Amino acid sequence: MKRRLMIALAIITMMAGCGNDKVIPVSDTIINVPDDQPTIQAGIDAAIEGDTVLVSGGYYYESVVDNGLNGITLLTIERTTIVGGGGRGIALTDVSGWVISGFEVTGCTDQGIFIENCAEIIVERCHSHHITLGEHHHGFAVNLSSDIILKHNIASDNDMAGIWIWNSVNTDILNNTVAFNGWDGIIFSFTGAGNTVRNNISISNVRTGIEFQNNNGAYPDPGAVTYNDSWNNGDESYQGCESSVGGISVDPVLVGVPYDFRLQESSPCIDVGDPDPQYNDPDGTRNDMGALYYHQVRSI
Repeated sequence: MKRRLMIALAIITMMAGCGNDKVIPVSDTIINVPDDQPTIQAGIDAAIEGDTVLVSGGYYYESVVDNGLNGITLLTIERTTIVGGGGRGIALTDVSGWVISGFEVTGCTDQGIFIENCAEIIVERCHSHHITLGEHHHGFAVNLSSDIILKHNIASDNDMAGIWIWNSVNTDILNNTVAFNGWDGIIFSFTGAGNTVRNNISISNVRTGIEFQNNNGAYPDPGAVTYNDSWNNGDESYQGCESSVGGISVDPVLVGVPYDFRLQESSPCIDVGDPDPQYNDPDGTRNDMGALYYHQVRSI
């Protein structure tokens, strides 16, 4: 049963903690899983436009799809793992205005998080990893879509690409960490205008760190690929594009390779992301590259 609640201040605070970007509205109608609905899919099926499906921490053995309606927020603020053994972890098709936030996705027989024929979708703070079965073993995949934002996500240890964008325009790949994937880290195929890759870490992928492939014979827009660390990838740091501003190619000095993707205090990725204040970290300092910023405590 749906419950009418006051605006969840904790949710708003958590989302604001990612900094940088859009203010995400949270409906005052919240469907709690598993309290109100037993599964994530049941929670989505019960939602209408403007609702928030709030998932409690734990393991959920299901493949989740949209319900055909726009403007739904799928959110967890605890450690929540979707084990999508029967297909994709989370799939959106022909919808707009969705927000997906906070999920770990693994064990799928296809893409971890898949978006197709969609517009104005935000995927944030998710970790898609060990997608190793089926035909398309990508962590995150976007096709035939526009105005998609992937931010503060981690894509690791997938058989193919960490993030694969194809046939899409106006896609922002912002502050993600992409590592140890069996193909490219971040790859754009047959894409149009307006795609940007900014403030990411792409390391130790088998092929290329960041690639624009079959881009209709044209380079991406000048300034599309900026302030990224592409390092230790098998083929090249960049292919079909170049890092025009702020790019580095160094060991990011993570806390615990290969599974703890936080930055150590000595990381060269601290305070070297895009200096525009809109990208500042939640502690007010200049943007750190990658999904997880290093919190700097300032003495008063």
